[in-house]
Amino acid sequence: MVASLSELMTRPSPRAAELTWVILDIEGTTSPTAAIKTGLYEYARPRLGAWIDAHAGDPEVGAAVAQVRGAAGTEDVVALLHRWMDEDVKATPLKTLQGQIWAAGFAAGDLAADFFPDVAPALRSWTAAGLRLAVFSSGSVASQQSWFAHAADGDLSALVTAWFDTANAGPKQDPASYRRIAASLREAPARILFLSDTRAELTAAAAAGWRTVQLARPGEPGHNEPGHADDAEGVATFADVVLPAPIPPARVAAAGARIAVESARLAALGWMRGTSGNLSEVLSREPLRVAVSASGVDKGLLTAADVTVVDAAGRPVPAPGAGSRKPSAEAVLHVRIAGRTGAGAVVHVHSHSAVRAAARWPDGIVLRDLEMLKGLGRGAQDDEVRIPVIANSQDMTELADRFDRAREPRTPVIVVAGHGMYAWGADLGAARHITECADWLLAYALG
Repeated sequence: MVASLSELMTRPSPRAAELTWVILDIEGTTSPTAAIKTGLYEYARPRLGAWIDAHAGDPEVGAAVAQVRGAAGTEDVVALLHRWMDEDVKATPLKTLQGQIWAAGFAAGDLAADFFPDVAPALRSWTAAGLRLAVFSSGSVASQQSWFAHAADGDLSALVTAWFDTANAGPKQDPASYRRIAASLREAPARILFLSDTRAELTAAAAAGWRTVQLARPGEPGHNEPGHADDAEGVATFADVVLPAPIPPARVAAAGARIAVESARLAALGWMRGTSGNLSEVLSREPLRVAVSASGVDKGLLTAADVTVVDAAGRPVPAPGAGSRKPSAEAVLHVRIAGRTGAGAVVHVHSHSAVRAAARWPDGIVLRDLEMLKGLGRGAQDDEVRIPVIANSQDMTELADRFDRAREPRTPVIVVAGHGMYAWGADLGAARHITECADWLLAYALG
């Protein structure tokens, strides 16, 4: 079933994969069908023969013409191209030639792209929120890029990260095409959303594991497709697409300031030597966005600008107010901890007591009957507390998986052997307090 985007985005889905890509169809989705069928098609139609003659030495043109001849039999090449246009055949050689002609028309100022008025504001908002955009259209990549570059609202092509057509992805009604795109993007299908007005395309995308939403724009051919006009399966405009708003720059700056303050305190204790250690604070939950200290920065000298924002996979995302530095690779474990535990902040330090305790008790550190256990939210008497120990790894995803398997839900600390410890709490102050208490407890156990 094709769900509405507002439903996808607002219903509770704590276990759903975070959305990272929005893939756009063009005709009937971002732009009026008439602008393509009438404007572009009628521009290319009388120019096909002359273009082929004038660019006979172009290998791309030669290959396209050879493909047409292979299908034409006794029919004239240009006549077959015209017939394909009349029948709206999604033929790759036709799309190639049209794309070249359109690119020249845009460059000469003869053509201008036509987008629905709700599209440009939505695309800018989505990219500001950290989403990546791609296009999958039956038109050639060259024609897609020209179309987006010549929008009335300015050059929209800079917002698009990847371009796909029937030549590099495959037919739009074949699930295999959507699997190829996901593989090319190196992304899990469940993290990709496809917007199109054509139900058969959405069905193919859904079969490949993508999330899908149907555009039901009044006056467009797709509006009258079965399931469009009178039910809740489609949205009428991009303005109906409910996606997360960008994180306010002031929130990022405030998180950076708090991280800098706590970093200085922990560095003064000798737990963040050189540029080691890192801190993070959750900025939003849906989707998960985390401000994390930047890599390669002396934590005693960290400033509010020395943070970056990462997504649920630990990848940096655009965020006004964030610095341009690279996030620590350990951001992957920070976001895993925040996502699994609901913590508002995570602290990672390289304390001697944590490393020594893990070497002595590699299967976990057991503590009881100590007043300082209250600092971990546990009982001071008759409450056996186990701090898990996990093996170190330079593969942060592997380390995060080890955390998942070993964590004790009631104990907000975990020790990484030969490395240090992670502690988490409702906010940075709480996470620092837990870190301090855990270090005291480990030092006491070591004697």
